[in-house]
Amino acid sequence: MNSWQNDNEDDGNVTGINVTPLVDTALSLLLVFMIVTPIIMNQAVKVKLPKMANAEAVQPTTVSVMLQKTGDIMLNGKPVTHAELRTRLAELVAVARERAEDPAKPKIQAIIAADEEVAHGSVMHIVDIVKEMGVTEFAFNIKRVEKVPSP
Repeated sequence: MNSWQNDNEDDGNVTGINVTPLVDTALSLLLVFMIVTPIIMNQAVKVKLPKMANAEAVQPTTVSVMLQKTGDIMLNGKPVTHAELRTRLAELVAVARERAEDPAKPKIQAIIAADEEVAHGSVMHIVDIVKEMGVTEFAFNIKRVEKVPSP
């Protein structure tokens, strides 16, 4: 037979590098990090802050108003009455006006969270109080579900 054909034939040795296991490992790690990161980020970080005698209290520009199914109102995690809600919101708006570049437009927003069993009228009453006190930006806190159940 022709000897030149034997010289050109592949002898079966692998001359390249197989990167498939490397890619599989990298994608597996990426998948693990994508799943674990949101879980880690949702956990609260507990920090014990140092105390100072001359420190100024920094008021938040975002306030949280929660309406429980019992009718109790919480402002930034503390229970308040309707009258106290008005007073505290007025104080927070005043502080926001002092810090704002334009005092006519304070940069303060409210996040309103209400139990799903609370009557619509009660929620709208809280919205009315929030707007009356000068908070123009607000949002409703909800729990996101993948599929809305049928009524």
